[in-house]
Amino acid sequence: MKEIALRHVAKIPPPPKGFKFVSVSVSLQGAAQLLYIETKAESLVHRQTESDGFAVFPVPDMGAAFRYRLVTTGGENSREIDFPPFEFAFPMVDVFADGSAAIVGSRCRWRSKDDYDVNGMIVDRATGQEIRFLAGDGVQDIGVDGSDRLWISYFDEGVYGNFGWGNLDPNGERTPAPVGASGLNCFDRRGDIVWQHDQEQQFIDDCYALNVTRDVTHFYFYSDFDLGHVSSDFTALYRKTDIRGAHAFAISPDRVLFSGQYDDPPDRVYLLSLQGDESAKSRTGRLLLPAGKIPKDVTLIGRGSSLHLFTRKDWYRVTLEEIE
Repeated sequence: MKEIALRHVAKIPPPPKGFKFVSVSVSLQGAAQLLYIETKAESLVHRQTESDGFAVFPVPDMGAAFRYRLVTTGGENSREIDFPPFEFAFPMVDVFADGSAAIVGSRCRWRSKDDYDVNGMIVDRATGQEIRFLAGDGVQDIGVDGSDRLWISYFDEGVYGNFGWGNLDPNGERTPAPVGASGLNCFDRRGDIVWQHDQEQQFIDDCYALNVTRDVTHFYFYSDFDLGHVSSDFTALYRKTDIRGAHAFAISPDRVLFSGQYDDPPDRVYLLSLQGDESAKSRTGRLLLPAGKIPKDVTLIGRGSSLHLFTRKDWYRVTLEEIE
């Protein structure tokens, strides 16, 4: 088993006063994006409800509008963006080239043709102007490419419809089809869809992982755990893998570094060559921290050729170029 050493990038800064941590992501430029919510909404942002005594569902909105703050840091210098108050929960974020930001809630509910959740917002950093748009239910991940296009991937509930989307309403009429029925959408800076994945070409049941680079958007999905690539002109290509259930990957022109598969320990990774035979088997690897083994409670994020690992206190990284 190949040992892969992670480098320490930086300590995670403490939350701004009056805010609590929500999530972390990585920008196209490789900066850490730390999202916080005002303290009084901490218990609402990831709320769930139980139905019929056994099924657990997320609550798509917080019931009131609250403030979010984004702290973007490269390890030394940091900058902050304050979002206008909004109500959608389970948020994820990425930034555009000019520092403007997109924030998307993972879930949205359809109640009637005139009453449904809007779960996307783009905020202009220079003017503070906001654009709100329907991003779709079941959002798995988001990413902004080098052309300032916003890519959004969807898990199975977003593809097949949940929370009222794509189902029959009480009057027996069909509700709007899920926005995420394609498994992967591309939006412009106005929040309009400019491209949707062709499900007849290759069907996405569940988009497990997304890696948006400057010129190519890469996505790993079921069925049947293929690796997809969409170029800047929206040409899609696919490759079979022997990886089952990874949720993050780093990618270069010749290799992919996948996170662990189902039930793997948190330090397990897999190296797959993109050269030659498409049936090539991946090689198993093990991540190592400078101070020892990987703890259980970590977040792995792939962006470009780098795999980032975040603990509660520290940020680590390894690039494919560093792996022999």
